[in-house]
Amino acid sequence: MSQKYSYTPIFRLILSLFVLSALSLLVGCDQGGNTVKEEKALVKQVMEMRQKAIQTQDIELYKQVIFPGYKDKGVDFDGIIAEMQEIFDRYENIEFTYQRSTVDMDMNSARMVGNISYQATGMEKPVYDQERTIFRRVDGQWKISAGIQSGLF
Repeated sequence: MSQKYSYTPIFRLILSLFVLSALSLLVGCDQGGNTVKEEKALVKQVMEMRQKAIQTQDIELYKQVIFPGYKDKGVDFDGIIAEMQEIFDRYENIEFTYQRSTVDMDMNSARMVGNISYQATGMEKPVYDQERTIFRRVDGQWKISAGIQSGLF
């Protein structure tokens, strides 16, 4: 003979709160143990490193923020590095700015949409554009995997 259980409203409420709490803990942490907020901060650090690499014209630092499998609109890792090296060779005192925007996360990928600008000695006028930067996390490291606006100069 089977017994039929009836749960009181208080028990259902407690059970629901427990399930919601457990789910929020799962959603709030990634596989590496960082919270989503911490991962978003790490993605923003990649953009800060990119900015520093451009402004100091440090191609080796620039390579560190780009995913080796970078591919976007027919441009791969070697192409995006070569283009930046050409910009470094052509201009002095490059100032790269980006408008910080929100970061959308999805496990091991992230997206950031924002306005960027380049100014440099020898340029006729500043370059302004919007960029949808795509990031990929591999072995715990965030890198730019697509979305850098190329051919702006």
